[in-house]
Formats: sequence, C-alpha cells, structure tokens
Amino acid sequence: MPRKMLLLCLVALIALSFSKSPPRPGAEGIRVEGPRAFRRNIERALRLIEEFSPDQFRDVVAAVRFIRLTRSRPGPFVIAYCDRDRRIYIVSEYYAERITQSRVYPFAFYSLPALIVHEATHLQQMLGGRATGSREAELEAIQAERLLRSLLSGSVTLH
Repeated sequence: MPRKMLLLCLVALIALSFSKSPPRPGAEGIRVEGPRAFRRNIERALRLIEEFSPDQFRDVVAAVRFIRLTRSRPGPFVIAYCDRDRRIYIVSEYYAERITQSRVYPFAFYSLPALIVHEATHLQQMLGGRATGSREAELEAIQAERLLRSLLSGSVTLH
C-alpha cells in the first residue's frame, strides 16, 4: 500500500508540473511568466525598447533575467519592483487597471516599456553595488524612463 501511495503522489507531482505553463524566454533570453496576453505585451514592450532606444535595450538585456506578473506588493503604492536575482515583478492590479485599459488610458501600453526600463535601471544599480532606495537612485531610474518616453512620444502610434 505505501508503494502505491508513493507512486500515486509521484504521478500527481509530475502532472502538476506540466499543468502550469513554464516561463517563456523573451527578447534575448529574458524569461516572462504570466498569462499569454501579459507575455505578448512584455514582448511588444521589449521590441519597442529595442527599436527606439537600442542603448537602453542593451542595458535591459544585461540586467534583467525574469519578468513576472504578481499579486504581491511590498508597499501600498508599489506598481513594480525588482530583486537581486535580476527579476522584475509587475503588480497585477496595476497591470490590469492601467496597462490593459487602452480605451480609458489611450497611451497606457507605452507605460510598460518605461516601467521595464525604470526597474532595469534599479537592477543595474544593485548589480553595481549602489543603493536603490535613495532619492538619487530613484531620480536616475525616472530619468531613464523619461528618456524612453521622449523617444516613443513622437514615433509610436496607437495599436
């Protein structure tokens, strides 16, 4: 009886491991985890960064290994965050409210590439041994985001 139970548990674990879709590699090997529409939007965002700001795209690829849609949020006003394992987490509540609501926020989709560049800047700060919680670190990330937004502003049409 214990062998049957062990075998049954093993089969169940194997089945569960295949039921969840694995993260898929995005541009240049960045792995993306989330629903299919989220993965497509991340791919589009990465392509926009690559097309309109190749230098920033190289920085993103060098810093980011994983982008994930998550329900957890470390603070009440946090819309995305990153960690030392080179992962960017995008809070699903923000994503659902702003990024997917193009009828309400016509240019909302273009916030996603800027968000990725912003968080990648923080990852570069971490990788370089600099503090990410300082005012200067946040201003640097905002400046990178603004640069991308300025490059996108006159060149991108609504999808």
